[in-house]
Amino acid sequence: MGETHSGMHLDVLVEDQFSKFVADGLDPDIVVGAFKRRINLGIDSRDGSVDIYLGNLSADDARRLATALTAAADAIDDESVDEGGQTWVVGTDDDH
Repeated sequence: MGETHSGMHLDVLVEDQFSKFVADGLDPDIVVGAFKRRINLGIDSRDGSVDIYLGNLSADDARRLATALTAAADAIDDESVDEGGQTWVVGTDDDH
């Protein structure tokens, strides 16, 4: 998974005591679904091999995620983050 990809891509590593699954460099679609009281976020590989869903987000969860993504984009734009990177952790309503 050390390759550099030119566009958005999906890398997945799932490992437990019995097996390991690796998918590298997949072309993803980001899917956002809004329902009456919840938001679902999906990351689907276009080849159908991987589907990841983060479900039942509240409006506040979604806003925290949007804030973290905006902060990350701003850090890249103003070059305040280096190759060592920076991480933003987004918790859920239940975590606060």
